[in-house]
Amino acid sequence: MFFPQKSEAIPRLTDLNSSQVDALFRVLAADLAFRPVEPASAYGKYFGFTFGVIVIATSTNKLSNVLPGTNIRFIPGADVFFGLQLPLGLAFELGVLPRVNSPSIKAQKGGWNLKWTVTEVFGDKAPMHMALRLNGSQTLVTYTQNLSGGTAELKYKSRVYGANISFSKKFLYIFEPYMGAGVINHKSQIDASGSVRVLNQDFYTGTSVSSSEVSPWLYMGMQIRLLILTLSFEYDRIFKVDTMSAKLGFKF
Repeated sequence: MFFPQKSEAIPRLTDLNSSQVDALFRVLAADLAFRPVEPASAYGKYFGFTFGVIVIATSTNKLSNVLPGTNIRFIPGADVFFGLQLPLGLAFELGVLPRVNSPSIKAQKGGWNLKWTVTEVFGDKAPMHMALRLNGSQTLVTYTQNLSGGTAELKYKSRVYGANISFSKKFLYIFEPYMGAGVINHKSQIDASGSVRVLNQDFYTGTSVSSSEVSPWLYMGMQIRLLILTLSFEYDRIFKVDTMSAKLGFKF
């Protein structure tokens, strides 16, 4: 997730009710879920390595319907991606965002995948590639929000984790469409301190709200590979929120 350097770029979180909080948590969890933007195939026959940059755009339609002041159409995001391929189709995938530390906002994020390309066990006999993934991510954001009634310091914490299965098939050694499905869960919390109304009540030190939700995860994408260069695109549907991703990477 890209974290704005100015808190004014973040929607004003004031006097939120439970439905607004749930909508906020769903959109943020969809944006912060770690997706490698990768097909099911292994990076290499026995060993392989890949890295790249992922950019993400998460629709705010579900949020703007319930949260006044949301005047952006999508939330941008990003990950620096690394992947290590081991024998028997086992791989580890990592996504990190360099820490943001400014006077108004501090943020850090990390995500991981454990991947097993099951069809590597069968050699070249399988008609397509199939992979299983376990994944998780953690995010911590702290920022100061200036409101007419004073100042509130908000701390957002989120854990998103799940599992999915994906299938892909290579065409002409260049194109590899893929699709997948799974389940994903978020556990999110906002803590606040200050003396302004944020959660339908006066805010004092220690005030917090939390939520947890399980959702289906559907996605599809395409990877284009030219020698070591890869370009990938993916659409995800998580918590009934639409997300588009793109990745520029290198595979060895």
